[in-house]
Amino acid sequence: MKFTIAKCVWGQAYVATMLGYNLPSLLAPGNLLRLAAGHEIEHILYTTAADAAVIRRSPTFQRLAGLVPSMIVEIEADEMLDGVGYGAIIDRMNAVHNRILRHCWEQGRIWLFDQPDHVWADGSLGTLAERAASGQDCIVFPAVRTVKERVEPALDRLRVADGSIVVDSRCLVGIALDNLHTHDCARIWGPKTATVWPHHVSWRVGPGAMVRRAFYTQPFAVRPPTAWVSAERSVDMHYLDRAFPDPERIHFIDDTDDFFVLEVSTQFHVLDANPQPLSIGLLSAWAASATGTYQRACFHRPVRFHSAAVPERCWRRMEAFSERIAQALDDAVALRNTADTIESRRPWLTLLVHRFLGLLDQRPVGPWRGSDFIVLVPPEAELEDTALSTADGDLWQVATSHIVSGRYDPETCTAGWEAVTLSGRRLTAEAEGNGLRIAGRAVTGVIRVSERLCLLELGPFGPSEQG
Repeated sequence: MKFTIAKCVWGQAYVATMLGYNLPSLLAPGNLLRLAAGHEIEHILYTTAADAAVIRRSPTFQRLAGLVPSMIVEIEADEMLDGVGYGAIIDRMNAVHNRILRHCWEQGRIWLFDQPDHVWADGSLGTLAERAASGQDCIVFPAVRTVKERVEPALDRLRVADGSIVVDSRCLVGIALDNLHTHDCARIWGPKTATVWPHHVSWRVGPGAMVRRAFYTQPFAVRPPTAWVSAERSVDMHYLDRAFPDPERIHFIDDTDDFFVLEVSTQFHVLDANPQPLSIGLLSAWAASATGTYQRACFHRPVRFHSAAVPERCWRRMEAFSERIAQALDDAVALRNTADTIESRRPWLTLLVHRFLGLLDQRPVGPWRGSDFIVLVPPEAELEDTALSTADGDLWQVATSHIVSGRYDPETCTAGWEAVTLSGRRLTAEAEGNGLRIAGRAVTGVIRVSERLCLLELGPFGPSEQG
């Protein structure tokens, strides 16, 4: 097979990180050397003329170039697009990544994604080669960001005589978890602290392990599809869903024993700060605007990170808990989107739905308990009064008195059907002509929000119930 490990790098700090830590980790026996023994491999760097001169003088680069064919492609001045700030940097990187993708597409090569601030566990490149050889077209993993100032001294202690950094996955995971960057610490579920926008979320499984779920993952191995597809925003945000529209075609590395890469970033590199803690309300508000069904499907794929053995029961317990949150997120996004689509017909219902979702910021999992549920929705005239007269502190009790745990099925929800709301209110269904009456109200419509959630629209109380 033909592989291309390629990246872009510019600026003194990133060049120094690449030469000091990234390339030495690639020189571990289970990485570039393992690939070169059984496959055709090339190593390409895209950089500026000034940085290219520094790289060519580096003994580390010279050693790597003596082991595998290596090329430096100098980026022309007019290719360094105008603009300043993080967005402009992403645009420059994406322009280079598209050049790499096109090169691999034209040459029939597999791109092994790399960054100058990546540090690879020994054997990780070998894992990518094995899985690509088994037919996997796209292999993804959510890398961990760590504090550069603390991680680099720990890596220096692991250098071998030739300058390579040889570290197995568990050791490197241990270093990462001990030195997580603010970006990753703020995306751990549980602490009531400020966070950053949740491209991924993690759950601790003891001191040396965690489960992570990610909406956006990095594609560490890509065999470009037959038809050319470019990366729009970046390869991890708006490439995968277009190049591989069926998420089932994506291969998720689900255990760091098989593969691990960490990123090093200065401790002051903080973006997208958000004052609110992680909650279903925050996740659903962000996910509704920043993700699609593709990314939310990816969020259902847990990845195990660990520096030592963890009992299987501990993994399963945390994966089950985090899956409940993933399911609740799907329902909350679906409810938010459904409310928006019926706003013109049910404006007060839409307003109350959004107020209810806002309350989830104080309730991490909300009313959901991992099962189906039904929401009983009164007429708009009654909802108007509820919206105008009910304070947020009382809205939760009002809402849960209208939520029933269970699935709505017209074949089984017939006369005699009984249910209990989350607040403990007991309901019984009665026949109403060809329809159904629940708690004295006729069922006038059904809105299927998601596979697990539906809204039952109810009419006003009949004369006997009103009197």
